[in-house]
Amino acid sequence: MNPEKNAECCVPARRGGVWLLFISLVLFALALYVTFRPMESYVDLSIVFGWIFIFIGISKIFVSMYRYSSSWGWYLAYGIISLALGVYLVAHIILTMEILPMIFAFWLLLQGCFIMSNAITMRPRSGWGWVFTGGILIVLVSFFLLFMPALSLMTLIIWTAIGLYIAAVIYFIMGVKAMKDKCHKE
Repeated sequence: MNPEKNAECCVPARRGGVWLLFISLVLFALALYVTFRPMESYVDLSIVFGWIFIFIGISKIFVSMYRYSSSWGWYLAYGIISLALGVYLVAHIILTMEILPMIFAFWLLLQGCFIMSNAITMRPRSGWGWVFTGGILIVLVSFFLLFMPALSLMTLIIWTAIGLYIAAVIYFIMGVKAMKDKCHKE
């Protein structure tokens, strides 16, 4: 690969890493909020989830702009879907409160599958196994929520916090790897 071309593509790749680190910090802050304010109203939790989708959607769209690999389109599609769902959830709070456990479970399932897919594309680099394992853990949490719909609000809050902590750690790992990596090879 041409060294000048390599240097040019590294800057956007590292910017994508910065966005992944930013996603990690926001997810961690949200996990702390859920952990330390568990008895806040269910309406607040519904609104927070809507805004999580909006934030993740916008961030994924930005990551796709700086991703010079074959997976940029998946980032863009994931971002658009997350953004549209987030806007819908914030606009329809009562409906969101009624279906929140299922929405969150499906979102975690999508998140886990996306992370596992990303780990497979990272595979020659070190740390891909941790990212893949994190994706599997997120998928397992999502199945737990999908097949136990009668869970109480407290259980939903606990699993919400666990899922957010796992996602935050995995996005942190992916961001650090993107910042340290050389340019993505085509």
